[in-house]
Amino acid sequence: VIIAGNRILFSEDGSVWKQADVQTGVSRLELIAYGNGRFVAIDGEGRVAISTRGDIWTEGGNTGTARFLYRLRFENGLFVAVGDKGSIFTSRDGGDWKDRSVVSPSFSNVFFQDAIYYKGRWLVTDINEVWASSDGDTWGQLISRHSNKFVKLAIARGVLVGFGNPLLLSDAGLRASKLQTAEDL
Repeated sequence: VIIAGNRILFSEDGSVWKQADVQTGVSRLELIAYGNGRFVAIDGEGRVAISTRGDIWTEGGNTGTARFLYRLRFENGLFVAVGDKGSIFTSRDGGDWKDRSVVSPSFSNVFFQDAIYYKGRWLVTDINEVWASSDGDTWGQLISRHSNKFVKLAIARGVLVGFGNPLLLSDAGLRASKLQTAEDL
């Protein structure tokens, strides 16, 4: 399943793609994730669409925000959406969303760019801060004013990698070091 402009496309074999039937008032869908046997997509106004197979979509609730969201992930039984103004929204089923947004003690506005589950905790990041949560409910500032400027997170060979300027490698989400070459991954 992919989002292509105002359309959701699905494929049963990866080569033939069809347009999904979106039976909702949800407008331009921006983010999508799969977990707990369902696809969940969120539009720019925080409205949610849900599908079990990707072909037929129904309205699935609302995050309750009009803030721009940059990332939606599902891991460890939890959907997490992050974005502008310290926005963190969580849901176990993709339909019932809880606002877990934070206010930074260091910056007037935090724009979370990514979220990932790594070694028993969620990590969310913007260019200045990293916040963490072991349960998705309570969040704490892990790193403030880091000079690494990474905004995208991935796991490569079991190691957390932060992408930005410079490309960084971290062993536990706390310490980071510059990669010498891409082969270091």
